[in-house]
Amino acid sequence: MPQDDLTKARKRHTCKLCDGWIEVGERHHVYQCTPWDGINDQFYTWRSHEKCQDFASMWDDNDEGQTGDWFIATLEGVYGPCIYRVLENFTREDGRGCIMDYLPPFEH
Repeated sequence: MPQDDLTKARKRHTCKLCDGWIEVGERHHVYQCTPWDGINDQFYTWRSHEKCQDFASMWDDNDEGQTGDWFIATLEGVYGPCIYRVLENFTREDGRGCIMDYLPPFEH
């Protein structure tokens, strides 16, 4: 099983859930994955915003694991089709951050 750590970014990264930027100094989740953890057949690092991961953790019923497509579909299920209007504006911004900052708070 991959190790989940909450850390501060030393350089800009991309969130694997919302595709937004994780800025320098921002706390985020990091998973170090290996071919032996049963998830994938290669080494890679999975990074996600703290807010994205917190939201995804409430809905983690996907046997295939969390992906960007799964995350967007889950957002649509919670917020409705208006999520695509938010996404359209979100992806056009030069300084895009976490998509959860553009959505109303959600209490599970």
